[in-house]
Amino acid sequence: MILLQTLVSLNGVHTLYEDQVSKFDWRSRFVGHLTQLSHIKSSKQSSDTLWQTHNTIVFSTGSHVFASVYIRNGTIQWRHLLESPIDLFVATKSRDCPLVTINGLGVWIRCWTLDGLIVSENSLSNDYIEDIENNNLSPDSTQITVSKFDLTQQSLELFVFDLKSQSSKSTSTPISTSNWMTESTSCSFQTSKYLICIDDRNLTLQYLIVGESKSFSAIPLSAFGLQSDNKPKYLRLQSLPHQENSESPYFAVNLGGDGFVLLRAKQKQIDLIKVFPKVSAITLAPIIDSTDVAVCTLVTKANPNTGDGETTDSPTPTTGIKIAAFDMEKWSEVSSLSSQFILNNHIIVDKLEIIPLIRSDNKHNYKILISSEDSTLIMTNLLGRTTWRREEALSSISSAEQIDLPLSELDAKIEQTFNLDGSNIFTLFITRISTQVYQFQTYTASLVKQLIASLSQKPIRHKSSDNLDDESIDNSLDSAVIRDNNEFTLIRDRFGLHKVIIALAANGKLFAIDSLTGAIIWSIYEPFLSHSLNTKNRPTILVQRSTAHYPYPAKCTIVNKNGFIFSFDPITGQVLERIKLEIDVSQTMLLSHTDSNHLKPILILDDKLKPIIYPSSAKSLFLTLKDIYYMLVTNEKNGSVKGLSFADSKQNELIAKQIWAVDLPVPLVGMQAVFKRYGEHVHSQGRVMGDRNVLYKYLNPNLVAIVGESVDSQERTFVVFYLMDSITGSVVYTTVHKRAKRPIHIIHSENWIIYSYYNEKSRRTEISSIELFEGETQSNSSAFSSLTRNQLIPAIVEQNSFIFPTGIDVMADTITERGITIFLPSGGLLELPKAFLDPRRPLKPTPEHMEEGLIPYIPEIPIPAEGIINYNKTLTAIRGIQTSATGLESTCLVFAYGLDLFYTRVTPSKTFDVLKDDFDFILISVVLIALIAFSYAIKWLAARKALNASWK
Repeated sequence: MILLQTLVSLNGVHTLYEDQVSKFDWRSRFVGHLTQLSHIKSSKQSSDTLWQTHNTIVFSTGSHVFASVYIRNGTIQWRHLLESPIDLFVATKSRDCPLVTINGLGVWIRCWTLDGLIVSENSLSNDYIEDIENNNLSPDSTQITVSKFDLTQQSLELFVFDLKSQSSKSTSTPISTSNWMTESTSCSFQTSKYLICIDDRNLTLQYLIVGESKSFSAIPLSAFGLQSDNKPKYLRLQSLPHQENSESPYFAVNLGGDGFVLLRAKQKQIDLIKVFPKVSAITLAPIIDSTDVAVCTLVTKANPNTGDGETTDSPTPTTGIKIAAFDMEKWSEVSSLSSQFILNNHIIVDKLEIIPLIRSDNKHNYKILISSEDSTLIMTNLLGRTTWRREEALSSISSAEQIDLPLSELDAKIEQTFNLDGSNIFTLFITRISTQVYQFQTYTASLVKQLIASLSQKPIRHKSSDNLDDESIDNSLDSAVIRDNNEFTLIRDRFGLHKVIIALAANGKLFAIDSLTGAIIWSIYEPFLSHSLNTKNRPTILVQRSTAHYPYPAKCTIVNKNGFIFSFDPITGQVLERIKLEIDVSQTMLLSHTDSNHLKPILILDDKLKPIIYPSSAKSLFLTLKDIYYMLVTNEKNGSVKGLSFADSKQNELIAKQIWAVDLPVPLVGMQAVFKRYGEHVHSQGRVMGDRNVLYKYLNPNLVAIVGESVDSQERTFVVFYLMDSITGSVVYTTVHKRAKRPIHIIHSENWIIYSYYNEKSRRTEISSIELFEGETQSNSSAFSSLTRNQLIPAIVEQNSFIFPTGIDVMADTITERGITIFLPSGGLLELPKAFLDPRRPLKPTPEHMEEGLIPYIPEIPIPAEGIINYNKTLTAIRGIQTSATGLESTCLVFAYGLDLFYTRVTPSKTFDVLKDDFDFILISVVLIALIAFSYAIKWLAARKALNASWK
């Protein structure tokens, strides 16, 4: 037994060295766009049981996240991803249930501790609650009151959930709403006593005193000075925080962006307190030591030159924040406690909260948490100084691209020498000499700079890992908190490892991220680019011109479904063009040819199948190449696939003509049509077998893989897979997987396709792998034509299926020799060698198979621990993986995005073209110098011997 343990302990362990952690990778964690917020208060174990302020804020977001964030630095304390949107979140004073969340329309009601640990989980009611419009919880009580509106019966029913007994019941018989309730009606609980609604059709306030009134009471808004002839765009109720103990709560009415009206529910009436015109957001907080003074935050449009909160005609308006203290009896402003400041011009406030704090000297302080329309969280003090900022739009990235950095000034001058076409030999000689002189000067200056830096640099002291806890390590990696760091060296390195990541968020915000550090270089908010993450045709980032064409700058373009075209420089963030087309975009395609400025045109197809070229100056280029471009259009509803040709296009009109159509036998749910990667390079034309023959790959560039789910006559699901030629519409290969269903993930590259599905019969995830070969003879080694019949059908189709031991959320291929990246539901990012998914894996390997390097077939795919490339950095809700090639053949850059961001380098075939970090340069230099000296000594001895021999 001891011998066995000793042998087991001798096995090697694959891990990271301490100095390799976060050296080539980084992670950023996010929570999403803020929806509800509460400043946590915790009770200390003392005799007086006073409630003291806590150092965190807890909020729910639109990404189904329930999280806690430190007030001081904005880093995440804890975070939970729930199953569905959070309908209600409230912080109570109950020791047994300090935090309460309701989600799933009442299906889940959970109690949490202040440390994010779940205490209990229950259901609000045995009946399915169809609608939780708005609700509130009184922290002094031990129950939750929830409203359920029935629009058909025009009635309201109230439910109460008791936190102690963990049970729910209906409080009364349904209450009639007298036909004023509609789907757009805004309702809100003001504490647990008042339920107030706005009838925006009749401009009336409807309020109900819970437990006392048996019907709603109506008050016309004209009683507060609002006239029907000046009706706002919309009316919305807004609850004001910090009123848990108030018997007469304050609330506000949003007048469609024209201002707010502050009201107060008092006994059986509603009083007008104050009107705030030209205010876009408002919040309220009482001063801790005073019951008659309240701090109110007002958001207006301000002119940076005036410093006030009034709207001006300035072409660059900014957002003004005014902190005003009011006497709560007369509601007159207390100027000694008021202040104001101005935010950046791109901030549009969506929500804001005043957070009262107690400093170490027992004096009171306030901070302001601002949630902007572009999903930015900003924490400021009363003077407007930003404490921290979180770019939460990065949690909703839908598309990403990695762009090479531009050349340095020296490399640009060298490249310029190759563009002097038509110059005489004297000009070329002078240019070459001047470039080399400049290169020598630059190299000398860099040596001097390095020498000065080495002499003046102090020794770097690394923190011991024993002094770092998990929280500090995680916070140091949490680059979601934006730091002021403008020291970006945007110059291409030797091997192309340093890139700029261009990411598009669902709310329309664009980011440029430094791939080495994860820091944000620039950001642009464009509301016209907003879209839903659940939309199938999400806009993608099209790289029309990269940084490889000096002196032309790079250019990227995004075409949204609503016809909005947005072009920008990915390096500087400069907006190049904004165009709004009066069409609905159905599909876009980036052409492979370039114009005289190295710009690739974009072919846009509207919903009526009418083509448009962007930019319009490239129309003549497209007309010369119209015969070689085709487009594929799929229709998921009826299961049809169409092929379009542009050969009939003319100078005055571009025409998309249908040349073939295929109606699939069964409509496919969740149909995916996947082409090969744009601009993909083929590693080799064939595959060398064990008998030294070559099995040539079937490399059809027009091949499209179509996969989806369908239902048979017995209501059993199955997955259908098609391989079609997009030029002729011919079906190259098809297969069916019975008793299978979604989720389906697919990769299409070179001559192979890999896709995963869920086997409903065996209750497991399976991966199917397909490879296509022409055989041992190649029909045409120079070009492929879909119009040639003998090239259309592959001679050999190899397919095999494997069992994957866990589920798959995202799957992508790395741009290297052989490698696949899979995101697991457990939060791991798995790098899987493609050799495991080779369909030619034999059951009984022969010597030829072993010579070729084929692995024996085993149904189960292993998940090696060393294959988890994010090691202990667990990722959450990853939606996509984007990979990019580098100047090193062995290295690929992987960027995973979702609720978390993760970036790293992978080497599926190991670093065969890179020296190791521990390579002994001193030893090899000594050996080389010794060999050179020895060779000269041998040369001298041989010459002396030859001289002596000649004298004999």
